[in-house]
Amino acid sequence: MSGIINQVGARSGIVGWNVSGIKHAVLWRVHTGFTGGAVDPIVNWERDDSFSNGFVGSAMDESTGIFTFPETGVWDIAFQMSVYHTDSQRYIAGNIYTTTNNGSGWDHNAMAETSIGDSGASYVMGSISTRTLFNVSAVGTHKCKFTENNVGSDAISVRGGQNTNYTFAVFTRLGDV
Repeated sequence: MSGIINQVGARSGIVGWNVSGIKHAVLWRVHTGFTGGAVDPIVNWERDDSFSNGFVGSAMDESTGIFTFPETGVWDIAFQMSVYHTDSQRYIAGNIYTTTNNGSGWDHNAMAETSIGDSGASYVMGSISTRTLFNVSAVGTHKCKFTENNVGSDAISVRGGQNTNYTFAVFTRLGDV
């Protein structure tokens, strides 16, 4: 597989990026849903361990919603959040934050937001997704977290599941810098 990637890269004229195959890729999901107005960081994470799941490389480390990377390099961080509400609540946002100083300060890298319309139905559902690329040059200080916030009189519920990926993050190490 990596030979195919290298050949495609060579033919397309990509220069300066060492594409030798993906060494790390893993999906983490929120196993228990919650209702929040502002949750920072989102907790209740587990590595996907259902059905025919797969992962490559060393596992990410997660502690109280803060993720630590197992290796330096450029990482693709993708986040999807599945949400619902039973009233006229309209706005929710999911965010990716990263730190290069072990959490002393956080950078707001990416945000996805949506408005959930009031259709008159019992439940109104939606999902949002966002992603960022993060240069992890030191595994001890470079970390990430995910947050949720919404506006309105009632809080929107974020879906979780132990066997289904409703709210989840995918971490993929793309290569060396």
